Amino acid sequence: MQNSAFLRVISPTKEIAVTSDNDDELAVLTREIADKVTYVQSQTILIEVLERDGHDVSDYERASQRAVGLGNTDRAAV
Repeated sequence: MQNSAFLRVISPTKEIAVTSDNDDELAVLTREIADKVTYVQSQTILIEVLERDGHDVSDYERASQRAVGLGNTDRAAV
């Protein structure tokens, strides 16, 4: 009987600890995604400005595609 009471007291703590760990991991992943989005947005603006000024931006485009995991896809198709 004492053992079951002990488990009831411990279980909520374990559940809270797991939830807290999940929340911490989710916060880290959310921040990493936000950082990647910011990077991609800034690179997109850079490419547009360079392209408007007449620069060859193919290397920048390929690097941006790799950054978002698009590989060798055509920019027009994206």
